[in-house]
Amino acid sequence: MKLTFLIGNGFDIALASKLDIEKTGYKELYDWNKRWGFNKIEQHGNKLVESIYKEKNNFWSDFEDGLILYFNNIIDMQGIIDFFKDKDQFCGYIYEYLKNFYERKAIENRFVDNCIDEFSESILGFINRMDSFDRKKIVDFIMSKNDCSETIHINFVNFNGTNTLELLLNELSLKNLSIKCGTKTFKVVLDNLHYTHSKLGGKTESYNEYAFGTTARDYINPKLSIPTSFCNLLNKTNYSFDEWIQDTDLFITHGLSFGNSDEYYWGKVIEKIYSGSMLVDFPFVNKESKISMDAMNEIKNQRISKIAKYNNKPEVTYKIIVSNLSSFKPQQDSSSIFSF
Repeated sequence: MKLTFLIGNGFDIALASKLDIEKTGYKELYDWNKRWGFNKIEQHGNKLVESIYKEKNNFWSDFEDGLILYFNNIIDMQGIIDFFKDKDQFCGYIYEYLKNFYERKAIENRFVDNCIDEFSESILGFINRMDSFDRKKIVDFIMSKNDCSETIHINFVNFNGTNTLELLLNELSLKNLSIKCGTKTFKVVLDNLHYTHSKLGGKTESYNEYAFGTTARDYINPKLSIPTSFCNLLNKTNYSFDEWIQDTDLFITHGLSFGNSDEYYWGKVIEKIYSGSMLVDFPFVNKESKISMDAMNEIKNQRISKIAKYNNKPEVTYKIIVSNLSSFKPQQDSSSIFSF
């Protein structure tokens, strides 16, 4: 059996909360810029950043939607040239911001030592972080898939540019791993870690030009008639994603907003669910919602609708579980996994 963890920005935000350092969300990037006076981009007349910063966005997917909207409203060729110049400048700025998070903050705070126990429990014990009804549903599913096997293979797809996940996995891989499912214990093999886009500290040591854009090619529809090659510069789709999830039986998602800019990936995941896979989403839940059954149900319904919007047939929505266990750290804003 094969599990695939899809990891988004909420993972690094949870790490930052544990270490009491700057978070890596889009909103935090903007606040950091204002607090410390790093206004070089605006001072150099970066109209793209000035325009998008006017919007009250909370997620990187919101920023990417704004990026495409701005591009589609450009009215002359000089505007196209300025757009890509401004975009490249901003990507360099983001690289410096994330480098500050990773090198100067996370490493200094020995995040691997501080977070490895919760990291391990979240991966190997995620079943225990679900309510009894959903837990039984997943246990039955895993047992049906693993009838004759003693091993569960786990892959990871990282939607972040940092390699914090990679360093934690390196530490975890040194141990003998297993998952207890019902009355049976399965050996765990950690297979591959994939990055959908750029990787901080990787071979290029930079945020490349494909780090921000969209996988929804229909959204790129500029008013100006320009060569297709220009539009392709905003297509950030990593088509290797199809291969990475090809044999996945169970998806575990954490820290993802399921935004429009990544809709290619969500469409592929839904295709797998329609073909027989399942998905468990562990969203971030604030402590106020945890004490209200209505609020918890509303979160579940919203998340399922967002994930399944590409195919909301009952046979798909039934196989999507949103696990927001209210009894897990009830006095704390958290997800039920990776709650560092």
